[in-house]
Amino acid sequence: MGNANGFFKRIQLCLTQRGYGKTVVVESLGTAIKYFLLFMLIIGSITMVPISCEIITGLKETTQIIQQEVPEFRFENGYLKCEREMPLIKEEGNSIFVIDTTGRFNEEILNSYESGIFISSTHLIQKSNSIEYRTVSFKDLDWLNFSKEDMIKFVDKWSGPASIFVFVFGLIIILAGKFINVVFVSMLGLIVNAIMKTRLLYENLFKLSVYAITLPTVVSMVAGLLKLTIPYFFWLYHMLTIYYLYRYLSEFKKKLDLPSTTDTAKAALQDIE
Repeated sequence: MGNANGFFKRIQLCLTQRGYGKTVVVESLGTAIKYFLLFMLIIGSITMVPISCEIITGLKETTQIIQQEVPEFRFENGYLKCEREMPLIKEEGNSIFVIDTTGRFNEEILNSYESGIFISSTHLIQKSNSIEYRTVSFKDLDWLNFSKEDMIKFVDKWSGPASIFVFVFGLIIILAGKFINVVFVSMLGLIVNAIMKTRLLYENLFKLSVYAITLPTVVSMVAGLLKLTIPYFFWLYHMLTIYYLYRYLSEFKKKLDLPSTTDTAKAALQDIE
């Protein structure tokens, strides 16, 4: 793939041009892999940028919530001190959130609710349901010292790195998932190859599978960005992929002697590049 124009022309031709499979089989495996990596880098970036932006926005909103709703406090040597009138009680439906560092209330206040959190000066108790309680003793965290201001600074400091980490990690997951998808499609190609008696090597089937996932992947990305729910999309995705693979293989059904098509295919390949 000599340039960007060649890359985008490949996308156009693999979707629209009959006989493009013959061009694919004469190009090198490295060229197909470069196409796959660049294509997935673009698709993955378009997919992950909105998610990374949502993380930054969410962390900024978290900072605002801490500033507006969390009282001034200091956690030091396994002991919590709050600089406001106690207790702080918030109820929502059958759930309750309580902070009381004065000792006026204890965890029994949770008994009247289905779920809730109680925080004292020495421990935290979380009630998930009528029978499940979880206790965290602050003595086990006596090595940790921080305040409300420290918490805000921490969230602000790590919002950027967190979004970058999610972006890169997401790209890796998308790339790995699509690579597995290509391998799966190429394995199905072995079956179709045997049925159609096209006598293509597995390397050629792998290269054809790389191009066969192009349109389904684009459709999947657009559906995700627009938050569209397409019924049975998993099956539609793979049916569309198999259709393109079958279309490529059908180009060799009548002419089994691949060298006879080599010159034409190489000419088309040079035209792309």
